[in-house]
Amino acid sequence: MKPIVKQKQSTVQDIINKAQAGGGGTDSYTKAEADAKFQAKADMTDYIEEQTGGYIVVNGIRIYVSSTEPTGNIPEGSIGFGW
Repeated sequence: MKPIVKQKQSTVQDIINKAQAGGGGTDSYTKAEADAKFQAKADMTDYIEEQTGGYIVVNGIRIYVSSTEPTGNIPEGSIGFGW
């Protein structure tokens, strides 16, 4: 049995055109733009700095990950996990 759906051809064509153009969203990226963004941030060295002494620096904040509390010169504002 055929469904009872009636659409104007112009409405259907408008839907098809929008779908082919990427849905008409204004805040979406093309595949090339998205690939470029992910490739540019792939290594995260802009954000994370590895250091000796059991910590990393993320956006200027030391983050310690250890099963024991770190000792020594720990700057105020540092974050620690695991102890």
